[in-house]
Amino acid sequence: MTNPTILVDDRQVDWQFSALEKAGFDVRKKRLETADLVWAVPYGTVGIEDKPMKSLLADVRNGRLNDQLERLRAKHTLPILLIRQDGGEEPAGYHTIRFGRQLRGIVVADAEPDFATAIKR
Repeated sequence: MTNPTILVDDRQVDWQFSALEKAGFDVRKKRLETADLVWAVPYGTVGIEDKPMKSLLADVRNGRLNDQLERLRAKHTLPILLIRQDGGEEPAGYHTIRFGRQLRGIVVADAEPDFATAIKR
């Protein structure tokens, strides 16, 4: 059985490719129109927007987050916003930000700053 292929946006410098490979993915770097990570599943595609906590509020304020998530939702069967806990402070209204995206059909998940650590769980 072959490992599933995961496409990782080539602008995504923080992801630890060896950790994804350890998790069982065949990792391919590619310039992606939407999402930072994409892989196929039997019912369509999973698209993940990786957002560091440090840039979350700025991207909400300037409208970038909503634009990214609307394109993510339009293109992928399972759109996920992955908020990486990178030491940035949780902004005021954080739970409202999360809930608002969930109401729009986006799965919102928190992640460790170090993907290798998160994979071990």
